[in-house]
This record gives sequence, structure tokens and C-alpha cells, in this order.
Amino acid sequence: LGAAAIDAANSRLWGGIHFRFDNEAGLQVGRGVASIALSNQAFAAVPEPATASVLGLGTLVGAFCQYRRRRRAVAN
Repeated sequence: LGAAAIDAANSRLWGGIHFRFDNEAGLQVGRGVASIALSNQAFAAVPEPATASVLGLGTLVGAFCQYRRRRRAVAN
């Protein structure tokens, strides 16, 4: 990931978007944020409520479709 971050920073430098000191400061801040996020359990990955609700809705729709399919097979 470190090499990818340096490549991304260099591409913005070569494209004329940033200066060298911008890249150095951004990489330093990024490393600091990453070390805090990886060392602290408060930042553990948790799915958003919308993700869980869409998963639940999809499960219900799938179950309903199976129910309808079985009812039609028995009726025929």
C-alpha cells in the first residue's frame, strides 16, 4: 500500500496538481491516520445500517419468491 500511495502522490505531482511538499505532508498525515485507525478498536469495521437493511430486504424477497414458486408448483 505504501508504494501505491507514493505512486498516487507522484502522479499528482507530475500532473501539476500538487507540489512536492504537498505530497510529503499528505503521506505523513495519511500514515498517522492509518496508524491510529489500525491501533484503535473504536474504528473497527462495522457495516452501515443501510447495508444490513438491504441485506435483510433481499433475503425476504428471495424467501417470498421461493414461497410463490413452491405454491405454483403444488397448484399445477
